Order: sequence, then C-alpha cells, then structure tokens
Amino acid sequence: MKRFFISILLLCYFTAFAQAQELSVSEDQAKPDSTVVVKLSELDEDDPTIELNPGKNEEKELVKRRVKKKKKNVFWNIKTKKRFTKKVRGNNVEFELFFVLREWEDPDRYVASKFYYNHDKRKIEKTNEIHRKYGMPLHGTYVKIVNGDTLVTGQFYKGVRTGRWISYQRDSYNDDLMIQDKVYYYRGYPKNAEITYYDSKRKKVKEVIPYQYGVKDGTYLKYYPSGRLMETGTYRDGHKVNRWFEYYDKYGRGSKKRETQYRKKTYDDNFEPYIIREWDDTGNSTYDRTRESRRNN
Repeated sequence: MKRFFISILLLCYFTAFAQAQELSVSEDQAKPDSTVVVKLSELDEDDPTIELNPGKNEEKELVKRRVKKKKKNVFWNIKTKKRFTKKVRGNNVEFELFFVLREWEDPDRYVASKFYYNHDKRKIEKTNEIHRKYGMPLHGTYVKIVNGDTLVTGQFYKGVRTGRWISYQRDSYNDDLMIQDKVYYYRGYPKNAEITYYDSKRKKVKEVIPYQYGVKDGTYLKYYPSGRLMETGTYRDGHKVNRWFEYYDKYGRGSKKRETQYRKKTYDDNFEPYIIREWDDTGNSTYDRTRESRRNN
C-alpha cells in the first residue's frame, strides 16, 4: 500500500514538472529576447520611443510582459468607424480611406483647418468651424489612393491633422513613386510651431508661429481672447507670402476685415505688399483694389 501511494505521488510530481517545463519552453520561444524595442512605424504619436533594459539582451526578464493586441478601429483609446469616399475624374479613380468618431467630440477651436465626413454628400469637408452639420470629425489613419497608387498618408485627431503626413508623386523619368512632401503636426499645429497663450493655464491660444529648421515656415495664426481668428497667412523661408487675411472679433457676416497680398516668390525682395480688399464690421466693402484699377483704366 505504501508503494502504491509513493508511486501516485511521484507520478503527480513528474506530471507537474513536465507541464512547468513545457510552459517555460513555450514562453522562452515566444520571447527569445527580454529587450523591448518600440518601432516608430508602429507608433501613435503619444506612444513612448524607448528601449527597456538596453545592453542586457541575455538577461531574463524578472517580470513577464504580455503584448496587448491592438484593438480594431480604436485610436488614442477612442472608438471609430471606418469610412471611404470614391471619385471618378476622367480616367482617374480616387479613393480616400479613413475613420470617423463614433460619438461627437469638438475639434480644437484654435486649429484653423478642421475635417469632417459629410455622410449625405459622401465627401470630406474642410472648414474652420465647429458644427455637426458638416458630419462627424475624422479620427485615425487616413490614406488617399489614385489609380492604385498611395499618394497621401496621415492621421487625424478629433478632426484635425496630427503626426506625420506624407505626399507622393510619380517620377517623370523612371515612373517610380517618390516622396513629394513630408509635414509633421501635433493635434492640428505644425510640430515645430511656437505657441503663445493669453492665460497661464494655456487654454486660450494667442498666436501660432510655424517654424522649420529655425525659420518661419508654414501657416501663421493669431486669435482674439474670445478664441476667434484675428489673422492668418503663410510664411515661406522667413517671409510672408501670398494672401493674408484679417478678421473682426465676430462670426458670420461681417467677420472679414482685410485681405493683403504679399510676395509670391520668397526671393522677390523688391515686392511691396498691398491691400486687395477691406470691409467694415457689417460686411460692407470699403475698399476693392480690383474695382479701383478698373475705374482708373
């Protein structure tokens, strides 16, 4: 009888040991290296770019980590719906693949360009307003495909551009797809922008000055304390270029104040800026350069 109980105990022991060994081997095969490297290509912008335990590849992790499976159609822990648009122009077929919020959230009021998906019109709306009439804000990955070629990739965060945006075009010599432009945003603002605020809590944006490599370059924005847009325009290589717009501290009719033309080419140092149009705060035109030119002629 004693031999019988001893045999049973030994059998239980070896069975448990074998299972432990099998589990250990399977975990070692699943994680041959304790170093965790976060790849930039797989990151959302808020994820850390770090390496855990650098230089200790041969040491076993004391704490076992399980990699969480990324949830489908979830970006920054916000659930979304997948959508697309299709346009046919002559021989060109254009698709836009993107995601929209499941539940409404306001885009950042201080960001000039906001993007919505208008379900009724089956198109993406770009505006500076916050209104449900335009549809749900875009949120998540965006891809534009023309005739099978991916021409634009980027991301949206609650209706505004964020992360890395890349534009492509085909090379005219060898027909290869080449990078045309690469721009970085952080939740609507140029990545390297200098932002000033009216308040110490940094809730009311006063001015957004875009910089590239230490030089003003990109979209400039200035706001009233009310949050309404005061002035906007574009810098290129440190110079104001093209048309700049000024606004009154109000929405709707009568918001436009002044439209000014600056140099079109950055190297045109002899160009003198001039006012194109002006309005009073009721929306009536007080000056129109094109009209004045026709009168003089």
